[in-house]
Amino acid sequence: MDAQDSVCCRQPAKMIARVLCFVLMLGFASTGYSQDEVEFEIVAENLQNPRAIAIQPETGHLFVAESGALRVVRIVSGEPEEVVIGFAKDYTGKSPIYEIGPLSLLFLDRDTLLISDGGKEAGMDQIRVVKVPERGDPPVKVNSDVDQRLRLQSDDQHSADGNFWAMTKLEDYVLATCGDDLRNGWIARSAIRGNRPTTLRRFFSTVRSVRTRIPHGITTSPEGEIVVAQAGEIQDERDSLLVFFGAEGDFLDSFETGLNDIYGLAYGPNQGRLFAVDFCNARPNEGGLYKLVATREGCRAVQLASLPRPSSLAFSDTGDLYVTTVGRFVEGAEVSNGRVLRFSGLDQSEK
Repeated sequence: MDAQDSVCCRQPAKMIARVLCFVLMLGFASTGYSQDEVEFEIVAENLQNPRAIAIQPETGHLFVAESGALRVVRIVSGEPEEVVIGFAKDYTGKSPIYEIGPLSLLFLDRDTLLISDGGKEAGMDQIRVVKVPERGDPPVKVNSDVDQRLRLQSDDQHSADGNFWAMTKLEDYVLATCGDDLRNGWIARSAIRGNRPTTLRRFFSTVRSVRTRIPHGITTSPEGEIVVAQAGEIQDERDSLLVFFGAEGDFLDSFETGLNDIYGLAYGPNQGRLFAVDFCNARPNEGGLYKLVATREGCRAVQLASLPRPSSLAFSDTGDLYVTTVGRFVEGAEVSNGRVLRFSGLDQSEK
C-alpha cells in the first residue's frame, strides 16, 4: 500500500469532501475558454528574466522580481522603478542558462515585503524581510538595509536547503517551496509574530508523498489547504502534478495535469477558480496560462493563452490576473524581453 492509499483508507470522509470541494472550486464539467477568447494587455516590457510578481496591499501597485537585473522593481506607468537592489548574481538552468537574483515575493502588509532568492550553495539562500520605500524614495540595498534574513540551515538529520522558488501565506505562517534537497522537496514554514516572520524550519516533504521532484509553485485554497505544483523534471516530460496538503502538512491528494513545468498557481478571488502557468523548459513555445478544471478522471488543464516562458502570476482584489513572462531567447542568448501582462475578466466569467 503506498502513501496515497493509506491516507485514503484513514480519512475516506475527508478525502471525499476535499475532492468534491476541488470539483466545485475548479468548475466541474466546464468547457473552459478557447485560446482566441482570452486577450491581454502589456503592462510592462523589456524586463530581464522577471521571476515573480506581487501586488502591494492598499495601493494595488505591481512589484516584480526582475531576477536577471538583480533587483525588485515597482511598475510605474509601465516603467520599472527600483525598490530593492544589490542581489548577488547566480545561474540556473541547463540550456539555456538564466541569470538570477530574487526569485519570489510576498507581502505581509502594505510596507512589509518578503523576497527570496536562490542559486547559491545550499544554506546560503535567503528570505529577506524588507520595509518597502515609498515612491520616489531611494531603493533598499540588500547588503545593508534589510531588516531580517531567514535561512534553512543543516541540522543533525538534514542537509541545508534553499532555492526558494515561491511563497504563500496560510493563517499565521509563511510557506516556501525549496529546491535544493531533491530527495525530499521540502516546504519550509515560518511562524508570523507581530507581523514578522520567525525562524524558518522544514515543515513537510512533498517528494515523500508523490515521488515527483521539485516543488515549485505554491498557493493556499479558499478552504485553507496547501496547494503545491510539483514541477517535475526539466526534460521533455509532462510530469507536473497538482498536490493538495492539509494545513498541518498532511497529504490529501494529487492530480496529473499533463503540463511540463508548473511554476505558479493562483486562485481567483471571486469565483475561486485555479490558474497555473507552465514554463515548459524543454519546449518554450508550448508554455502558457491555464485554467485547471476538475473532471471525473481527475484534472484537466485548459489553455487560455500561449506564452513564452511564463514564470509567475497574481490576482488583484478586483480579479485582474497579472502574469510575468521571461520571454524568448535569440540563438540561445538571454535578452531583456520579459513582460508583465494583464488578463481581465478571467475570474468573473461564468463559463
